[in-house]
Amino acid sequence: MLLKAVADFYNSTLEKNQDINPAFTKKSIRWIIPLDLQGNLIGCGLIETDQTLLVPSTTRPKGSGQVAEFLWGGLEIFCLSDKEDDTQSPAKKARVEENLRAKYQDFWKQVEEAYKATQLPIFEALLQFKQKYTATNAFPPFLQKDYTAKNKLEWKITKADKKQEKYKGGDYFSFQVNNRIILQEDTVRNYWSECYKREKEALDKESPAGICLITGNTNVPIARVHLPKIQGVPGAQSSGAAVVSFDKDAFLSYGFEQSLNAPISTRAVESYCRGLNHLLSSNNHRFILAKTVICFWTKQNSPLTGIFSNLLDQPTTDNIKKFLAAPYSGNQDSIASVENDLFYSTTLSANGGRIIVRHWMQLLLSQAVSNFQQWFRDLEIVSLPDRENISPFGIRRLANATRRKEEKADSLLSETILQLYRAALESTAPSMMLVQQILQVFRKELAKDGRDAIYNTSRFALLKLILNRNRKERHPHMEPELITDTDDPAYNCGRLLAVFDELQHSAHDYKLEGASIAEKYYGSASTTPNAAFAILWRLHQHHLRKLSRDNPKAAVAIKGKIADIACKFRPADRGSAPCFPHFFDLHAQGRFALGFYQQIAVDRAQRKASLEKKSSQQGD
Repeated sequence: MLLKAVADFYNSTLEKNQDINPAFTKKSIRWIIPLDLQGNLIGCGLIETDQTLLVPSTTRPKGSGQVAEFLWGGLEIFCLSDKEDDTQSPAKKARVEENLRAKYQDFWKQVEEAYKATQLPIFEALLQFKQKYTATNAFPPFLQKDYTAKNKLEWKITKADKKQEKYKGGDYFSFQVNNRIILQEDTVRNYWSECYKREKEALDKESPAGICLITGNTNVPIARVHLPKIQGVPGAQSSGAAVVSFDKDAFLSYGFEQSLNAPISTRAVESYCRGLNHLLSSNNHRFILAKTVICFWTKQNSPLTGIFSNLLDQPTTDNIKKFLAAPYSGNQDSIASVENDLFYSTTLSANGGRIIVRHWMQLLLSQAVSNFQQWFRDLEIVSLPDRENISPFGIRRLANATRRKEEKADSLLSETILQLYRAALESTAPSMMLVQQILQVFRKELAKDGRDAIYNTSRFALLKLILNRNRKERHPHMEPELITDTDDPAYNCGRLLAVFDELQHSAHDYKLEGASIAEKYYGSASTTPNAAFAILWRLHQHHLRKLSRDNPKAAVAIKGKIADIACKFRPADRGSAPCFPHFFDLHAQGRFALGFYQQIAVDRAQRKASLEKKSSQQGD
């Protein structure tokens, strides 16, 4: 179903977009070799460019390492390698050199055939360049061989401004003749289109006939290898990876070889491979996070996928409001088309040459929109001024709430990202194990960073969403704002710890040195509250007496807050301290954290308003 949906998407896109030509693909060509019509180098060196060009793309399998592309490539153009491995056996070294020589010969053989077929002067100039600069053992003058301090091979490239730049693996070269980049010449493009057509016809003739699993067509040529390879999936080889491949004898059945074990026609293979590459290259159709990429599209190629991409990554407050108010923002015809459209999505990661399909999603586009709207409603929460200028409701930021700051971004598990994405588009409930991760990280950051750990709206927004979507009948519903009329012990204990912490800071005129009670006791107060609050109750009385001497008005206000919360807990004896629960389970620990956060948000907003009012009065 996945491959068929991608193939259909590509075919429909190809029909609507005449600029898409399967004979070409987009590649970043870093180095342009400038030549005159006699094949001589022009200037002092190469032209460095960051252009992405449409380049010829061969259908011939390149797994042998002996097949070159037409008019562009790496160091194989000059029969050179960017690696030297002294640990290789003599036999392996010989195979590597043989493949390099074969790839070099294949590159220039294609140029010779192009010149014979067209007699174009630009191809003659390339052949003269080959004779002058690559036919001997000498390097072209713009390439210098060097070694690092660790005796590692390094190529240096001389640029047109005479400066030198290090060659990086994956850098590609092409040519410019008489100040015209040959890849952009119409005559060259027309010639290659005919070559590509002949390659496809030859491939079809060589391929065995069978039934295609994607289209259901019978007696069609079946692809032995699925090309082009898929580019842009994190963790894949630089040359690309495959969704369908059979490279071990254990994977083969009934005597079939390679991808004949999953028979798909050559046309359908090209469609799904190019369709997936198109999705992976478009910001409107893919979202990359750590070692995972999520691709999404619709049957009718709706522009809503671009809105989805933006809202997944860095949604702004204004964009969220617009999406919630008018997600379609179009006329009745466009709304009707959305109602009947289908939304597709797949989550991919890779391991070397293989692509891993982690999830496949198919639902009505209108349902996906509705689920996405509910996602943002469920994330809504009172906020503190965030210390990072990043949208708190983007999946990237929400996922990072489950890991410590010092951990690398790629430490995020693909499963975590997938859970959040499914929660957004399928309205599923993320696992409660994420709550455990969030709370563990928060406790460690609170002990390490103090009050700065509270400035993370994403953490508490995600916590609220998970708790509500995993809520049992006995659990209270968590609201965006502070809940003052709840009897939930966990939530009220979190509020009480926040008030005790505010009391301590207020008693020290907000110049407290050392760890606060929240930093010291948060862990125990959120898991075994009875033991922790027995100590905190005594401590708060000490802080209250100190504040009463220095600022009686503030002491009365805080004492009132404490009384409002403490009255929800019954004391063991009249006049004694309240009795708190002995233990909180994971869901209760999450509610404790939300009570703690929301109480602090309200207290700080009130203090900010009080200071602004005082400052305004002094100004008057």
